[in-house]
Amino acid sequence: MSAEEPEAILPFIVRLDEIYALGPSDDRSFVVRILPLVSGAVFGFFGDCLRNGRTWEQCESELLREFFPHFVRERMIPDLIKFNFHEEGQSVREYIDRVFAAASILAYDVDDT
Repeated sequence: MSAEEPEAILPFIVRLDEIYALGPSDDRSFVVRILPLVSGAVFGFFGDCLRNGRTWEQCESELLREFFPHFVRERMIPDLIKFNFHEEGQSVREYIDRVFAAASILAYDVDDT
């Protein structure tokens, strides 16, 4: 991921959350594996997380504060998730799961009923 805009970061973080939930490694190893996938300010951010020994949950929380201020989160829900989060060949169920995961990451109050 070479972009630093929230619209590029959110789908990336959703995928990382999916991978983290599988439990392939401890938090430190997980963050180390992210570093080659990012650049610029995002690379610096994850480098700081690693250097300061933060867990994935702590890194994710701080990422929200740094790259997703409240007004960005409010804009992203209708603009990004509803209209631009679907990928070609993706099932409707997978799309819905990603929408709810993204809304959860953005701390948007969702109800999946």
